[in-house]
Amino acid sequence: MSFWKDLLGDKPLGHKNEARQPFDPNSSRTPDMPPWEPCDALFVFDADEISDRVSGGYGAYAQGAILKALSAARAPEGGWRAALIYGCDGDLLEQSFGEQTPGFWKLGSWFRQGTHAIDATLVDFEIADLLQLGKPTTRTLYLVGLEPPQRRHVIASHKVLLEAPTVGYFGVFILEPISLTDVANSLGLVAKAVIQGSECTGWLASEDALREAGLYVGKLRYPG
Repeated sequence: MSFWKDLLGDKPLGHKNEARQPFDPNSSRTPDMPPWEPCDALFVFDADEISDRVSGGYGAYAQGAILKALSAARAPEGGWRAALIYGCDGDLLEQSFGEQTPGFWKLGSWFRQGTHAIDATLVDFEIADLLQLGKPTTRTLYLVGLEPPQRRHVIASHKVLLEAPTVGYFGVFILEPISLTDVANSLGLVAKAVIQGSECTGWLASEDALREAGLYVGKLRYPG
């Protein structure tokens, strides 16, 4: 049995809070995107729950969890060798102090219109419903975006995050490969993180979490 069958298995990967929401790992709203193709990923967390149960530094906790999960997903293929991944993060705001559409409503419009071939299969269905219906949430949603992991690595990382279990994890949106800077600007996120090989910079994750993920802080710079 292959590594990917062992890791992905036949069990449903979606979730609804503590209970798992049934989901077919071979099904997707992006059927033209093979699992080995690159994509963009937006991991979603409940910042309030992480603050209450773990630490006020919810960004560091969430990013550390993602990087360790992604490391596990990439391990059988050489780990971070030849990796070049960019990251962005920030709270998904429902209100804006300028003229720009707040990130929460922008992401909801992408979901409703199918913009960027967005796939919400792996997102908590209550959160996905709120976005689809354009209804506000009482939670503070924290997003971490990655460009361009392979789709199968994202799915495997999702399962690792669920099984940990990871506090406050709501799932991951998968998008067609687009500019992460454009995604960040549209959603009000900050694009500043880079991984190249085992070297990284701009991540909020603690040194311990980076070390567990097989990464070390270097002097890379986000392009632009």
